[in-house]
Amino acid sequence: MVQPAPPPSDQPAAPPAPPIPATLAWAVRLMYAGAVVSVIEVVYVLTQGSAIRSALSQQFPTYTASQIHTLEITRMDGSVVGGLIGAGLWVLMARVNLAGKAWARIAAAVLFGLASLSLGLNFGGRVLVGLLVLVIITWLVGLATVILLWLKPTREYQDAVTDR
Repeated sequence: MVQPAPPPSDQPAAPPAPPIPATLAWAVRLMYAGAVVSVIEVVYVLTQGSAIRSALSQQFPTYTASQIHTLEITRMDGSVVGGLIGAGLWVLMARVNLAGKAWARIAAAVLFGLASLSLGLNFGGRVLVGLLVLVIITWLVGLATVILLWLKPTREYQDAVTDR
């Protein structure tokens, strides 16, 4: 049986979404790269147990072996959990920014500010050089991403898509 077509709507069709600007496309690529670097940081920390233990022994010479071990596990666990949460946030920010959510641009800037504070804390104590390099790379990716998110083409696109 053939069903009749629905009556035409009185409301005009929504205009097509504007094309994604190159600035946003690059920002999203960088966010996915940030997620990859965060996972690399996690893997790096998991492979550096003895180096972390040695650095902690030098930093806290009066601690017992048991105290050093507890501190090592605590720092490694914190780095792994933080790295995995960071990777998830990179992916989330990529998706919501690509979807045109204007609030996501602000959230990304706030997360970058928190990452900047964290970077400053990494310079406060002895850390593994390889981990510091990865943290700096992640921070630079975040800086480039935030700049791209606040450029005019990205703002205009997100404003246009948000108003739809």
